[in-house]
Amino acid sequence: QQQRYQMRIVSSRSLTFIVLPEAATGDAPHIDIWECWGLGDERAEEIRWASLQFGVRIPRKAVFPRRKLPFGDLALWGPRTAHEATEAFFPGGAWRSTCVGRKEHSASVV
Repeated sequence: QQQRYQMRIVSSRSLTFIVLPEAATGDAPHIDIWECWGLGDERAEEIRWASLQFGVRIPRKAVFPRRKLPFGDLALWGPRTAHEATEAFFPGGAWRSTCVGRKEHSASVV
């Protein structure tokens, strides 16, 4: 059976696209797609995630070589070591046991 997906842009979140199953409701599992800077500069030791000026700096070695990650019946390109990239974004390790990424402020879906 084929799954269908939708992409949303939520105005209350920084430049983020959300991919989720078409029939998803509430807190359904989804994927955030973030803007990154420095991906094309092979000399850069870090990549900026989410904001060019204020973005989190992620070690290039945590991102490259990228790998395909499954989401339902999709395969999306992701970082080489998802744990290391996530730890750079949410330091301290709380993300391993607590959802820390659902910060929305007066959201409207576009």
